[in-house]
Order: sequence, then structure tokens, then C-alpha cells
Amino acid sequence: MVEEKYANFTKGLVGAIGAENVLLDDSKKEPFRHDASDYVGEMPIAVCRPGSTDDVSKVMKLCYDNDIKVVARDSGTGLTGCTVPVKDSIVLDLTRMNKVLEVNLPARYVVTEPYVVLDDLNAQLAKDGFFYPPDPASSKVASVGGSLSTNAGGMRAVSTGVTRTWVLGIEVVLANGKVLQLGSRTVKDNSGYNLTQLIVGSEGTLAIITKAILHITPIPEATFRIGCYFKTDESNGEATQNILKTNLQVISAEFLGESAMAAIKRNRANIPFPEGANAVLMVDIASQKAALDSEVERAKEVLSKSNPVFMEVTTDPAKMADSQIFKVRQDMYYVLHDESQKLHQSLIAGDVTMPTTHLIDAIREINALIDKYKLNMTIFGHIGDGNIHHSIIVDLKNPEEAKKADDVQREISMIAVKYGGSMSAEHGIGYEKKEYLKDELKYRDSLEVLDLFRGIKKAFDPKGMLNPGKIFDLQ
Repeated sequence: MVEEKYANFTKGLVGAIGAENVLLDDSKKEPFRHDASDYVGEMPIAVCRPGSTDDVSKVMKLCYDNDIKVVARDSGTGLTGCTVPVKDSIVLDLTRMNKVLEVNLPARYVVTEPYVVLDDLNAQLAKDGFFYPPDPASSKVASVGGSLSTNAGGMRAVSTGVTRTWVLGIEVVLANGKVLQLGSRTVKDNSGYNLTQLIVGSEGTLAIITKAILHITPIPEATFRIGCYFKTDESNGEATQNILKTNLQVISAEFLGESAMAAIKRNRANIPFPEGANAVLMVDIASQKAALDSEVERAKEVLSKSNPVFMEVTTDPAKMADSQIFKVRQDMYYVLHDESQKLHQSLIAGDVTMPTTHLIDAIREINALIDKYKLNMTIFGHIGDGNIHHSIIVDLKNPEEAKKADDVQREISMIAVKYGGSMSAEHGIGYEKKEYLKDELKYRDSLEVLDLFRGIKKAFDPKGMLNPGKIFDLQ
């Protein structure tokens, strides 16, 4: 139900974008209180479903004039509560804005609306031999807009970088409804402050992204994957170091730690593993077709130095895509989510990063914390770029267990920071990591950064109406 004080405001929304695109019934708004985390937001005043930039502008102008907060949302796959609504807010559901507007192969860019799903975009580009590299594990449902909002990374970040590396320009709507065009359609653009890159990763706190101009690149001529099964996490880390020291074109390097393998064996008993395999490293390497056989042998020789109990090579793209162990690595969050649901507990999806030279020590320290806190915890992730996902299944209704989960999160965050990394690699800050961000800045003697954040926020959003309470507090 809509409170009486918002009646005129909601009538204005209906007049602006049509009754069919304004959800007011609580039962229809309820799903929008959640993202993929366990955070539950307030019931929004309305869920607005604009179909164009002009629609977004009209809604934003109404919200600005009525002092209504706005939380933008695409797929809702975030893991830190960054898209859950706050009190006296609307949700701006951008899923109707789902078109690829332009594909320019000679200039190597595409223009899309925010709710273009990443895998769908790449399926279209693959027909012409191109791809858009950023590939979060949720790419089959994750959207362009959401991935820009959090500066998503993914499996290929070791070779192609994260989302902002591939964003040439954006169209945005400001808090007051003004539409701006930022950036350009070229790789080279040095026209003053780079506001495009400032907005990428800002989690909808500065502006609403309504179009994106994305750089694309040709698909590698040939690719092969080596799956290495090890007895220990340390051997896994050592093999990663060794392969990254070479000049082989490593596209991705993914790992499942001992704790993650144990979770898979508990929850996906149908997946066979070699005898003695407690950890897995999957390395994808690009090659010229003429050099494929020799580069496979080079890679096998390097990885064999860490004494895997089993090694398998795949050069067939179809078999690579259909690999059970690779699929379960992609779906690891869902494996753990299913277990948490069976236990009626919560899943906390951690996300730290550090230089790869410190991975072996960091993994050793994190495993020691698993033993210390006796929590149901796993480690896995994008080991090739130093990104470790530490996930905790815990009963947050139990104060003692909740405190242990927070304590271990803080300790792991500071392990990453100590080694020159960050407590947030690719999931964003949202609600979950605001205090961990403060810890990181304190460690670096740089708490003044928060004041700079607040100044930037005020310049873009003087009323503080865009996704308030996320990343940092205004006071």
C-alpha cells in the first residue's frame, strides 16, 4: 500500500511513465527488497520500470522535486546489499532497457542499454569473432549496468582487466533529471576529468547509467585449458606463481581451495574427482593455432613442477564450456547458497584481493583463521589476479556466531590490505563493507579519503538521494 503522503507523487509517476510501469502493490514490490545477499531493505514507495532515458529523466525529476530517494537496480545479483531500498525511496528497475543499440566492428565498440545481459552480448558478438572481456561468474544473469555500477571483475581479469578497462563512455541521468553524455566512442580521449571512470564502480550513488559505450576485441585464435588437481592449497598457489612467471598468455586462472572442494563433495556428490585431489587450479591460455601443441607442452611442464596428483588438458572449446569442474567453479556461490538454505543460515560472500606474489602466505593465514574460528567457511576464486573469495555460512541470528563472522571478515580484509591489496576486489562495498573500508583507510593513514568521497557525492547529488547509505555514510 502507498501512504497517503505519497499519493500525489505516485500519481505523478503514473502520469510520467504509465500505470503499467509503476508497481505500487506490496506483493509486487517485495522481491525488490532483496539482492543476492541476505540483506533485506525497506518496502519502497514504488518500483518504477522506465523504458528509455527520457523515462528515467522524468522519474528522477519527480523524485528530486519531492525529496524521494532512488535506488537503481538491474539484475539484482549484487552480494553486498548495494541495491536494497532504503526508507522513503523508490526502486528504479531498469530491466526494460535491454537493447544493444549499436555494434561497430571497425571501431571496436558497442553501445548498449543497462539491462543487456553479459552472456547474451557475447553470444551476439561471437558471431563476428569478437567479445566483451569482463566476465563475472554471474555473467549468465549479470547485466552491463550492474557490472559498471560495481566495476565487476571476473575470471579474465588477469589478462584483460576489470570492467572500467573496457568502458569508453556512458550516458547518465543526474539526480535532478539532467541527462549527460560522458566519454566518447574512442579509446583515446583526454578531454578533462574522466567522469566516466569516476561513475563506474560508484554503485549508483552518483548518477543513473542509461547507456554504455564498451570497447570490444577479437576472440583469441585458439585457447586451451589445463586442470591441475593438488593435495594442498600451497601446491595450488605455487603452481599459480610458476605459470604467471612465464610469457604464456594466461587468460584466466581459477582455483578451488581445500575447503571449497570439501563443500563440493558435500553438496555435489555426482562430480568425480581424482584420488587424492583436495584442491584444483584451472588455467586457460590463449595461443596461435600453429603454436598450440608446443605451448600446451610448455604449460604442462611448468605446472608439473608443483606435483599435481592429476592433470588434464582440453583444447576443444565445446568441452571447455561443458566441463563439470569449471561449471561448479562458476556456480560456487550457488553451491554454498543451497547449503546455507538447507541449514537455515546466511551466506556471507567475501571478496579480497592482493598481489599474486603474496597468495601462498595469505591462503595459509586464511586457512589458519578457518581453524581458529571453527566456522563453515570456504576459499576459492580468481587466483590469477590475486582475488580470493572467502564465503561463510553462519547463523547470523546467533550473536556469538555473528560476531565471529564479522571478526574473521575483518581479519581477512586486513590480511589483504597488509599485503598491498584491498578488502573489496569486485563485489563493491554496499552496506556490508562500509566498516571494512574504514579499516583499510585507517591502515593507510588515509581516512581523509572519505571526506573526498563526500565532496564528490555532494557535487553530483546535493540532496543525497541516490542510493544513500551505501559505500560510506554522509555524516
